[in-house]
Amino acid sequence: MKKIILFIGTRPEAIKMLPLAIELKKIKSNKIIICSTGQHKEILNSVFKVFEIKPDINLNLFDISIDYDTLLTNIYSSVSKIFKKLKPDLAMVHGDTANSMICALSAFNHKIKIAHVEAGLRSKNNKSPWPEEVYRKMISNMSDFHFCPTKLNYVNLLNEEINKKNILITGNTVIDAVQLILKKTKKNKNFNKKYLSFKRLIGFNSNLNNIIVTIHRREKYGDNINHFCEEIKKLAKLDVKIFITVHHNPNIKIPLIKHLQNVKNINLIPPVDYDLFINLLNESFFVISDSGGIQEELTIIGKPLIVIRSNTERIEAVIKSKSIMVGDNSNKLIEVSELLINSKSYYAKYSKVKQLYGIGDASSKISKFIKKL
Repeated sequence: MKKIILFIGTRPEAIKMLPLAIELKKIKSNKIIICSTGQHKEILNSVFKVFEIKPDINLNLFDISIDYDTLLTNIYSSVSKIFKKLKPDLAMVHGDTANSMICALSAFNHKIKIAHVEAGLRSKNNKSPWPEEVYRKMISNMSDFHFCPTKLNYVNLLNEEINKKNILITGNTVIDAVQLILKKTKKNKNFNKKYLSFKRLIGFNSNLNNIIVTIHRREKYGDNINHFCEEIKKLAKLDVKIFITVHHNPNIKIPLIKHLQNVKNINLIPPVDYDLFINLLNESFFVISDSGGIQEELTIIGKPLIVIRSNTERIEAVIKSKSIMVGDNSNKLIEVSELLINSKSYYAKYSKVKQLYGIGDASSKISKFIKKL
């Protein structure tokens, strides 16, 4: 029996890896081990709960009192001990997080084969997103197998001289996650009761122009987050109601509370359980975000997205009129928002459902590839 270990440290990793874990567990000849390092400990457990999966190994490494370098060191040390003890045949990591990079590095140093899920994304700018652009390149250089969401990602890897025999275009597993959640919650009476209660709690009226906002990237720290708050204040004066999920990082959380806590038409809400969040996106008027995952999720939810970044590795969504990129520190946010509010034709252009990142079978494709190995 082959041992396959999946590493999960952040909320996005959990969302995109757990549908894959469900598929992999169907292969009887493999032993699937899910290791949670706990980089996002306070919001990670809720994702496991939504997908009804418990990690086999829970390291709980996150500690708000330690610095970033110490966290990376702790992840490496703990994961290395796991490799020495379990001696897995394959380590699977996702995307571009610090957690994935460190777990891949440890696997590489222990001569364990590595599979990279969501491989080949490139912004072509090492400083944006920082440090993720460099992390994902490092993971590619160490990996044995590469699972790409799109053909463009595939070409990126070919250009970096990755052997095409080890690359598979799969679509993105986040599409699997969205479809799984929407199907699971659609006719679930217990969920619908919870969802209605949650909407009442935060003041979300489905008949209004509700805008969902998420912001968390390191590029926003300092002056950029302050500028963003000023732009959101202007947006709040229009015929909208704004809901901002407040990230736990103090570099984001403190400025948001300081500048926006008591502003009319702006509601600051804590991180939302994934099943609730997907349904909120589904009922939103449009979304403003710097998240990579949301750029993918909204392609099949069919809501316009304003991307508050200067570069994106999900360029397909911009090219195909699903995302509107306005920059990190730009006044275009208000201009584009007003167009979405006032122009039906402009809104319609960006609200169509488009299968840019697969049809929801990425996990199945990856699982079949692993089974052949």
